[in-house]
Amino acid sequence: MIREILILVVLFVQSQCNYFRLFDFTMIETANKQKDWELDGSGMEIKEWPSFDDPTQICDGSSDQEIDITFTDTTGCFRFLTPGFNVSGYPNGANGPYTCEYMNSFGRVDVSGIVTILEEGFEFEGQTNDGRCLDRLVIRPVNKAPLTGQDPDPDDVGVENTQVQFCGTISSDKARTFNNRFLIITLRSTRGDNGNGAEITLCFD
Repeated sequence: MIREILILVVLFVQSQCNYFRLFDFTMIETANKQKDWELDGSGMEIKEWPSFDDPTQICDGSSDQEIDITFTDTTGCFRFLTPGFNVSGYPNGANGPYTCEYMNSFGRVDVSGIVTILEEGFEFEGQTNDGRCLDRLVIRPVNKAPLTGQDPDPDDVGVENTQVQFCGTISSDKARTFNNRFLIITLRSTRGDNGNGAEITLCFD
């Protein structure tokens, strides 16, 4: 009789342990999903940007760089951060002006979607008195027309219709549509000072 009672007690304790382990796992999974919802506001997971085709390349301000990036997945959303974002900021141009071009390739067929420069944390050296950006972020080719109506922030002076350029700070997220087999993100620095940089999301249709 005592043996049977002990067996029942052991089984009960094991069932309770399994319940709490399942409860903890469920809470962690829910928290991770909540994090994804907070990232893109829609519940869709934001993936990390693909690695550079050449892992030895780096945008450190020492020289101009043309960095190839190949997307093997053109579904969902991805997040891009300029180097040093929310840490030390992008490398300054103290050793001379430099340009880092991120050449994002989507394969042999045009794809479409929306690329968004996020307002939060965006910071580049501002404009000169004649409206020229000192340090800047450029994205091309995109539809220059904003998705949310007239944009209160001046984005460029004399820039092509297929690209947008921003510097200083911005007062809202900047969303533009694209339809191409590639997308180029350019970071340009010309000064001894720097800024925080930018966070960009790209969502495929």
